[in-house]
Amino acid sequence: MFTEQKVVRNGLQGVVVNPEVPRGRARCGVAERTQGCVLYLMNPQRQELNARDFYDLAAQLTGRQRFVIETGNMRYSNTKIRPGDIVQLNIPPL
Repeated sequence: MFTEQKVVRNGLQGVVVNPEVPRGRARCGVAERTQGCVLYLMNPQRQELNARDFYDLAAQLTGRQRFVIETGNMRYSNTKIRPGDIVQLNIPPL
């Protein structure tokens, strides 16, 4: 009759953390279009990719230019993203 509901918050699993994302930045789709946001994309390939391989897709999805995304993720660009893992991209504000 009196059941206790427990919410387990483990967070998103398999994310390759990007140190260039400012703390407290909202996810893309939740933030205003002109604000900066964090975009999460999964590696659907069977091989390892670099984070920079996702910049073109991120530019299409967010409407930002590729070079803006590159400058917001300079140190993260060579990070290896294994198959099934999730890239965490910093999308700078307009």
